[in-house]
Amino acid sequence: MRPGSSAQRGQTLVEFALVGTLFFFVVFFLIGGAWFLAADDAVATAAREGARYGVEFPAGAATGDQCTYAQVQPVVVAGLGPFSGGATVTVTDSYSPSGLEYCSVQVQYPFNPVDIFSAMGSITISQTSVQYLS
Repeated sequence: MRPGSSAQRGQTLVEFALVGTLFFFVVFFLIGGAWFLAADDAVATAAREGARYGVEFPAGAATGDQCTYAQVQPVVVAGLGPFSGGATVTVTDSYSPSGLEYCSVQVQYPFNPVDIFSAMGSITISQTSVQYLS
């Protein structure tokens, strides 16, 4: 068999089909995983920033509320960046059993994979951050 014959080209095509499929599978797997980690990090950072903002800048000194939803929600949404669509923010202003006032912010984001993970459906990323008023 001569090099470059049709049988040689067919063998090369089959090898590329096998190796190329695996290669692209791994590449898309890595991209999807990186996108999930970016979303998880954005949700954690947004919850932390929202709780910190609620403690550092009291909403209503006259009413006694340390942090409110109306005050914290815009900060959390801004911190989420491209992941803000569909996010749910829950803000709690309360006292711990030891009497310390705290601001708790919970952020939930429905992550929808767009590659090989899409068969799993939506994955809810949830992070909670608590900051105490000193």
